[in-house]
Amino acid sequence: MRGQIIFILLLPLLLLLTVSALSAQELKEMEFREVPNTIILDRDDRSLLRIESSIPNISFSSNKGVIPGTFKEIEPGVLQAQVYPGVQLISIRAEGYLPILNVRHNFPPRLTWWLKVTPKVIIPPEGRGNITIETNPPGASVAFNNIP
Repeated sequence: MRGQIIFILLLPLLLLLTVSALSAQELKEMEFREVPNTIILDRDDRSLLRIESSIPNISFSSNKGVIPGTFKEIEPGVLQAQVYPGVQLISIRAEGYLPILNVRHNFPPRLTWWLKVTPKVIIPPEGRGNITIETNPPGASVAFNNIP
């Protein structure tokens, strides 16, 4: 009886974990590259983190590294925050994408770390494949790359 009660209590948790795992497999990946530093701050006690992306609703956090009140969207698709100098771990998130976790960077005082975040391009493997085309009306002729 006690085992059944524990199973009944754990069943919703197991279902939630299963659904979460299945939905996580459908998420797309993001990647980032550095953009050359072009901004220098006039304060020695802070650095600048700037993230540019065409991915909608992108956000980032740095635990306690972001200086309060400095996080803002300076233009559509460009987020910026002042951070404390030193090593920071950055987490970048967007709905429908797997997060980029723990991007580690040592922020020198007064300088900018500028990232461009894009969806990861998946290149299909090369090789031969098959294609099936259903036509309406049946038996219609089809050309692919001008080859009947």
